[in-house]
Amino acid sequence: MSTKPLIQHPGREPAGTEHARVRTRSPAVSITENDDSIILAVDLPGVPGNQAEVTVENGVLSIRGRVAPASKPGATAVHREYEALDFERAFTLPEEADGSRVSATSRHGVLRVVLPKRAEAAPRRIAVTAG
Repeated sequence: MSTKPLIQHPGREPAGTEHARVRTRSPAVSITENDDSIILAVDLPGVPGNQAEVTVENGVLSIRGRVAPASKPGATAVHREYEALDFERAFTLPEEADGSRVSATSRHGVLRVVLPKRAEAAPRRIAVTAG
């Protein structure tokens, strides 16, 4: 297992920061690990899967998404509590993560990001021979 976990990237603005009337939140993230990979489950309610953005650059995994208030053509809002909302979170990758093979899937508002580990980081069983 990893001895150096993913850490939130420094320099990111805290949850609730406002930009041009769009609030930015840090989504909740659960991180699990097995011998082959590190898996992130990211809560992105209301973000369509094809609109979530996952990037890896300079050893930093960034996750972004935007929720726009729902509006129907021809309808006029009488009361609105939903607002445009951006989600953003970034993590520095541990050395054993292979940033070139990251994959992501989205289902029911949860983004699943899989960070495969480098082959040299995987545990190996060494055969012992009698001598």
